[in-house]
Amino acid sequence: MIGGNDAKDGDAPYQVSIQENNYHTCGGSIISPKWIVTAAHCFPSNDPSRFTVRYNSLKHNSGGQLVSVKRVILHNYNSVTQENDIALIETATSMELGTANAALIHLPVQGHDPMPNSYVKVAGWGVETNENEDIPEHLQIIRVPVVGREICQTGHIDDITKTMFCVGNFKYGGKSACYGDSGSGVSSANKNELWGIVSWGEVCAEPEEPEVNTRVGLYVNWIKKITGV
Repeated sequence: MIGGNDAKDGDAPYQVSIQENNYHTCGGSIISPKWIVTAAHCFPSNDPSRFTVRYNSLKHNSGGQLVSVKRVILHNYNSVTQENDIALIETATSMELGTANAALIHLPVQGHDPMPNSYVKVAGWGVETNENEDIPEHLQIIRVPVVGREICQTGHIDDITKTMFCVGNFKYGGKSACYGDSGSGVSSANKNELWGIVSWGEVCAEPEEPEVNTRVGLYVNWIKKITGV
């Protein structure tokens, strides 16, 4: 997370660290005691035995609890266009929720589309500069505005489709999710509602290159059908 601040207890209690072979690879969001929403591109393999989830901690490498993964369900993800970049994780055992750093986040209504200039918050353990591959131990958080698709498209070669939406300061940059933040939730800054999933971008936090996210509002019915949430 570039330009972020250390998250405090309660800032993003739905946030989890998805770990492959005990190493943080992606973020995710708790939507029920046994289900997590994340990005499909986080799973080159959907073999659940390779993954664990740490929750109830502001650190990706300690604290909280670790749970095993029962199954990973990918949507019809297109790795060329980046469309449908959404996946569901079912945990092997229920997560214990209801603490400052372990709570679910609500889904929006089906069809929800974030309004330009409304604010979101994004939390994650991704790199803090474009040049550094080291990830921070402590959860980072940013608050940034939604950028309209037409404006966002001027900063990207690949198509910004209706399955996506963009966030960031278009003119100045400075704050953005980055490598290691994929799959993390993009939530409303004002209420406990999941609007997006960190998906892709070119250079992190640069002017006129906003972060691109999966638009959760298009997939609410799919999520509910599988999870029963």
